[in-house]
Amino acid sequence: MPKPLSWLSTRTAGAGLLALAFAFACGSTDDAGLGGLGNQAECKANADCGGNEPYCQDGRCVECSGNTDCTDANTVCDSVTGSCKRTCTQTADCGGKDLICSDQRGVCVRCRDNADCGGEDPLCNTTLDRCVECKRHEDCGAAKPICDLLHGECRQCMTNGDCPAATPTCNDHECISTSCSSNEQCGGERPYCNLGAKTCVECLEDANCKDGGDPACDPETKRCVECTSNAHCDPDKTCDLKEMKCKG
Repeated sequence: MPKPLSWLSTRTAGAGLLALAFAFACGSTDDAGLGGLGNQAECKANADCGGNEPYCQDGRCVECSGNTDCTDANTVCDSVTGSCKRTCTQTADCGGKDLICSDQRGVCVRCRDNADCGGEDPLCNTTLDRCVECKRHEDCGAAKPICDLLHGECRQCMTNGDCPAATPTCNDHECISTSCSSNEQCGGERPYCNLGAKTCVECLEDANCKDGGDPACDPETKRCVECTSNAHCDPDKTCDLKEMKCKG
């Protein structure tokens, strides 16, 4: 959904009109991104956002609202993602790193349509600028029927209202039945008791994440992830704190 012009600088508004005219003239090659976020929206106004993502755009906190927010050379504010993107006319301008040029928008992106995706993440979400597992609830199966629209992942639940009476509490996107006061009350994929929240979790510290390729414990979700800082990544990569994955 386009942002109201009152939010945009004159320069950005002009660029948006040119891009729109180009899209109608040449045809769109990029898939649509997020629709309405409904109760999954993370913001209603700029006051709900902060840090490196100070603007609220269609229910998401984003990096920029106009080109003046982008200070790196050859970058503009991409209105689709709300982030500063490198400009391009061909993929060679994007400098590798799994980036491709969006002919429609004239910026470097990670995917333009589903043809750029595959495997466990077969769908291109242009708003999130990455390949995702789902873009709507219908993309998910019975075990995890709800699409977390802000992350593009299928979940068992987003709120307590998504859970049945037998397991009424939604904890880290899973419906659980009881609280805990010690590790002895936990098990399976959640063997540790988070005493503060009185819930069973996957990890409490990095030392709990020894198996598989996820050696770091996310301090917020208490889940094992690929990284929580650059120290978990190879020297030529950095930790993407949104996705908790090493990228480079």
